[in-house]
Amino acid sequence: GQSVQFVSESRHELDFDDNKFDFNKDTPGFSLSIWAKRFHPNTGSSDAAGQHNPNSNQGIFVRGQTANSYGITFNQNTNNISAGVRGASFGPSNTATQRSVTAAVPGDNDMTQSWHHLVLTFESGSTDGIKFYIDSDLKGTQSTLAHEGYLITGSNDFSASNYATEPLTVGGNDILGGNTVFYNGFLQYPRVYDRTITAAE
Repeated sequence: GQSVQFVSESRHELDFDDNKFDFNKDTPGFSLSIWAKRFHPNTGSSDAAGQHNPNSNQGIFVRGQTANSYGITFNQNTNNISAGVRGASFGPSNTATQRSVTAAVPGDNDMTQSWHHLVLTFESGSTDGIKFYIDSDLKGTQSTLAHEGYLITGSNDFSASNYATEPLTVGGNDILGGNTVFYNGFLQYPRVYDRTITAAE
């Protein structure tokens, strides 16, 4: 198969131009799957040139910008990958409503040595409604039940308001949180499912 190379200075992304990918808190289930390998031809690392800032995140497969977002991102400061959903902050203390799983790739923390398969699954109203897999290994789960601390309920949502201006993207700089920088490296085989796929799948 073929992959697409992204370089942060070019500020490119691939958009899914169909609002059938506009998932939200009321969606019964959905899943995102992609293969990724980080690389930059000029910097000597896979970080964005001149942009190794604390908590800088590169978008891998994401819709939305910080609040009101879902997907998979890479933190180039910690070398961790996060996958999940994030609604708007609210209340006097500006309580964050992100629910995600964060993990590193064993033996390849900066994801430059080989390809890795990343999968986020979402199921509404479940004790383990958010799951994140790296190379078929389940890295963790998060509940999507309100009585278990899931705060993306009522008028709060993790879906951005306008799909035309904030579509689901591959590469680019859409992120779940932190400082945004563009992705460096290769991505291939992005797949979107309108259901919660199983571990075997």
